[in-house]
Amino acid sequence: CLHSKHVDAMRPGDRKADCGSVMVPKALAFKHAKPDKYGNERVGELMLVHVCPADGRISPNRIAADDNVEAIEALYAEAVDPALAEELDALGVRLAGPEDADEVRRQLHGAAPA
Repeated sequence: CLHSKHVDAMRPGDRKADCGSVMVPKALAFKHAKPDKYGNERVGELMLVHVCPADGRISPNRIAADDNVEAIEALYAEAVDPALAEELDALGVRLAGPEDADEVRRQLHGAAPA
């Protein structure tokens, strides 16, 4: 189960939301990462993107060690609403797309695919 409870209102960790709805996992995204010391772009941490069905709030969340990897991979394979990418960018994350398959596998399984 990759669902989450809506507990944060304005920023992660504030625990000020009155909603309390069950947030639904909708996509995978990468946290924006600063370029390395040579100016090369880096890929950030893989995150789950949850959407609250009650108020539409979007919340990127870290993947937990006990999250089901098969469920995460199935979520990645699903089609995602393109409008979500813009909203995520404003939150500092980039929607994972088909071109990111190798990086998604690497971050989920800890090694490059065979």
